[in-house]
Amino acid sequence: MTSVIALILLVIAAWFVVVAGGIAFESTGMDREMARFQALSAFTGTGFTTLAAEQIVEHRVRRRIAMTLIILGWAGAASVVATMIRSLYVDSALKGLENIALGVALAGLSIFAIRRYSDELVSAVRRVVMKRVGGILVPQEDLLRVDGGLGLSRIEVPEFSRVIGVPLKDLHLRRDQLSIVLIERNHHSIVPNADSVLEHKDHVVLFGRLDSVQAAFAPLPHEVRPEAEPEARQQA
Repeated sequence: MTSVIALILLVIAAWFVVVAGGIAFESTGMDREMARFQALSAFTGTGFTTLAAEQIVEHRVRRRIAMTLIILGWAGAASVVATMIRSLYVDSALKGLENIALGVALAGLSIFAIRRYSDELVSAVRRVVMKRVGGILVPQEDLLRVDGGLGLSRIEVPEFSRVIGVPLKDLHLRRDQLSIVLIERNHHSIVPNADSVLEHKDHVVLFGRLDSVQAAFAPLPHEVRPEAEPEARQQA
């Protein structure tokens, strides 16, 4: 019975590790969905050879995150195999059936709890990871690179970004050598015009200088964010 419980706990721990790894990748500016995929890939040792994987290898912080996930993945796999082998050693067939029934029940309960409270659990992990690794950059997935530092990127507009609520014609992105090609909002694609306005969590496909994206869409400093204004007025 102890081995069965340990096995379930190992699987739950693996889920938390993958979630934390995805959030850590995301904190470096990687697109959220791609960050989750690459975290699972590194943890399981799958090793998909994509442009995003190349961006991990070429990025010092992302490389360290991937190395940690790979090591934890191998350690976790070894622990799971050892625990499963140990759980097979039982005194009788009845005891074996009891272990199987207990494992199925605990697995079902764990899946229900994770699905029921996944948002709360992910938010808790996010707070811990972000406190450890620092603030969130603009989630960015480079889709295409060409000569001269130019390319096609897909980003997620972060909370408190300076571009939120401002018509595109007033953002002056041309000064940063950037041009918005497409806006993805609520699973709908929008071809932007000069009066289009970006919202938090919009996904934006843009072309231009890849090294200008972070600065152009970065969140506002904390002291000038909307929620900080009442506090600033009180202090004044």
